[in-house]
Amino acid sequence: MGNEYFQYNLRTARKREGLNQKELADALGLKNKQSISDWESGKSMPKTETLLKISKLLKVSLDWLMFGSFPQLEYENVVKEKEELYKKVQELSEQDAETIINPKVKRKDISKI
Repeated sequence: MGNEYFQYNLRTARKREGLNQKELADALGLKNKQSISDWESGKSMPKTETLLKISKLLKVSLDWLMFGSFPQLEYENVVKEKEELYKKVQELSEQDAETIINPKVKRKDISKI
């Protein structure tokens, strides 16, 4: 009944996040860990709503979770690049940030990002 990619990827992502089955069940608002065990063993599949929650909670794409077709490493690199860009934006002076946000404002000297 289960999807082999889902079974493996759920277990892999859960362990990567350092969660046991009970912790994941609690985070998803489930009454007990049996559902997680059933999903990981292929006995059953979660509802679509729950799949979306799992994807978000475990920081993986739904595509990767279900089919393994979105490389997790690529996803993690995108997240890492986003975090690095955010840090760079936080370090900008107000004037540099304004110049980037509103390019019509002309300025001769823009600091390097």
